[in-house]
Amino acid sequence: MNENNANKCAICGRPAWGDEAEREWVNRNTGERETIRARFCIYHHPDHEKKAEEFWNTFLANFNSERSEANPFGLLEREGDNLLHDFSQFIFPKFLESIKWEDRPFISANFFLAKFQGWANFSGVQFQGDAHFQWAQFQGEASFSGVKFQGGANFLDVEFQGKAYLLGAQFQGGAYFSGARFQGGADFWWARFQGGANFPDSEFQEEAHFSKANFQGKADFRRAQFHGKADFSEAQFHGKADFSWAKFQGGASFREVEFQGKVSFESLQFQEGADFTKAEFQERAYFSGVQFQGKAIFQGSQFQGWADFGWVKFREEASFLGVEFQGGAYFLGARFQGKANFSWAKFQGEAYCLLAEFQGGAHFLEVKFQGKASFREAKIFSEILFKDTFFSDLVDFRGAELSEHGDESEPTYGRLIFDGIEITDPAKLVLMGISNPDPEHCGIAFWLTRTPIVRGAEIRGTMLFDERGRMVVLEEYAERVLKEDKKGLENLPEEERRRREREIERRNRDLRLQSYRAVRLNLEDEGMFPEAGELYVREMSIKGDDKPLLRCFLLPWDLVKNFFKKMFKRSKIKNDKELGGCGYKVLLLAYRCLSKYGESWLRPLGWLLLVLILFSVVYMFTGFEGMEYSYSLFSKYGIISFQGLLRDFSWALIYSFKSLIPGFGQLSPRSTSAWTTALTVVEGVLGAVIITLLLLAIRRRFRR
Repeated sequence: MNENNANKCAICGRPAWGDEAEREWVNRNTGERETIRARFCIYHHPDHEKKAEEFWNTFLANFNSERSEANPFGLLEREGDNLLHDFSQFIFPKFLESIKWEDRPFISANFFLAKFQGWANFSGVQFQGDAHFQWAQFQGEASFSGVKFQGGANFLDVEFQGKAYLLGAQFQGGAYFSGARFQGGADFWWARFQGGANFPDSEFQEEAHFSKANFQGKADFRRAQFHGKADFSEAQFHGKADFSWAKFQGGASFREVEFQGKVSFESLQFQEGADFTKAEFQERAYFSGVQFQGKAIFQGSQFQGWADFGWVKFREEASFLGVEFQGGAYFLGARFQGKANFSWAKFQGEAYCLLAEFQGGAHFLEVKFQGKASFREAKIFSEILFKDTFFSDLVDFRGAELSEHGDESEPTYGRLIFDGIEITDPAKLVLMGISNPDPEHCGIAFWLTRTPIVRGAEIRGTMLFDERGRMVVLEEYAERVLKEDKKGLENLPEEERRRREREIERRNRDLRLQSYRAVRLNLEDEGMFPEAGELYVREMSIKGDDKPLLRCFLLPWDLVKNFFKKMFKRSKIKNDKELGGCGYKVLLLAYRCLSKYGESWLRPLGWLLLVLILFSVVYMFTGFEGMEYSYSLFSKYGIISFQGLLRDFSWALIYSFKSLIPGFGQLSPRSTSAWTTALTVVEGVLGAVIITLLLLAIRRRFRR
């Protein structure tokens, strides 16, 4: 190296300043970043502390001067007919607070591989052309608040070691932050991106604020990493927004965001909560493959186009309260490990939950499905509640599976509960082929639902009833509601608490009766009479407390006890309903025993045969006209006469038959004793009652 070159800057050829030093540079021949030891000018020398004052004096004095032989420190470089500010590979000491940029607009500015040792304050600066900051390094805070970039803004692979302030910055051309690293947080509040906003592969190690930012072109955040909280609340995206394969390790807020173009969150990870409250998606929204490790909140959001949540994984609660899906809503293969809440949502298009998995339960309170709703082959490990839900089209659960989930200490059971639902076309409620390997705990219940169930829905295959005709899920649901209603009564006085509990129990019982009656009428409307009959038996059993053996002993005692209480006014019986309730239950008990509440014609027929035989045997002892032995059934030698016994029993059957069946009383044989006459009256009454019940049961069968 000759003496002239030794006194010049190894990077730009300006007069050297200070001693020889070592720094990083980009080799002009190879284009690679290398470390070099040489002499440098005041602009490129790394000793920023010693040169600070002289640097800024030289910089400001030559800011608008063109570089020439006469003025080698000029900062304007000519490229053809254009001038640009060339600050490439400069090492800037801490900015002086006295610097005013209002009178110093940048033409096209090149800060390639520049290094800012301290606070870099560009607030209020205007870049009239392109601004290049590629590979620049900001070791302190960097402020671009209110900056106007009239050309392109190139921040490729820039490193912000301190906090970056870009509040209200205006990017009239493209903004390129690909590969940029924000180590101290980034504020883009009220920033305006009129061209594309490109942040692919960028990294935000602290909080990133894009609240109320305006993206008029495409917003590209593919593969971006947000280690801290990411705030996009109230931002506006006029073009396509792409967050595919991005990663949000802190919380992410998209509250009241407006997406006017397509938006993609495909294969994205939210490791903490994601808040999309009142967000508006005017075109298609892709969330396929997203993993929500924390809560996912979409309350009050609007999806005007397709909403694709295919194969999404919700680790915790997923809230879609009041969400409006104007286009199709696709949850194909979605996995809800926490509770899914779709209450008050509106599905104006198709709603597909094919192959979806519900582990934490789901609530569809007052939801409106105006299009098809498909839950085909869904796996249901917990309770799905459709309460006051409206279906206007196909409701398809074919191939769904109800099963148990969780450990033995806290198991959950797959259940479908339809509470007060309404279906405009009952023929489109499809429950066929539902798999239920654990019918003891899993099942389907219709609670206060008066919508006909389609014929062939394989209700038994899904264990709507158990072997006793009891709707398992409905009863457990009612018991849970009863338990919840009783909470908070412990602190009341005992008398008041008991009164409240009786009221709650009565109200719960009435609701159960209404539910059973509604489902029974559904089944009868569709000709599913055996199932309707079993449900009617259950309904009547609830009226009689469903304790036939115990009531046999207690009801008569209750009747007598209440009668004397009424007589001596020792209780506060306000009307005769309470007194007559026990008698009513006695009649219900008899109704059940004799004909299964009119549902069985075999039972009264069996009772007729039993009464016929039983009274025939008794008549042989009390005597009647035509018996061979009027005083004994045995011969005088004490030996049984089989022929005589058979003949007497035959006449006893005839006598019992004429006594049992009304209209045959005048036929032979006749009574010969007072006992026989009394028993004849009793048998006649029993016969009339049993035959009436038999005819009613047969009539019900024929009417069906």
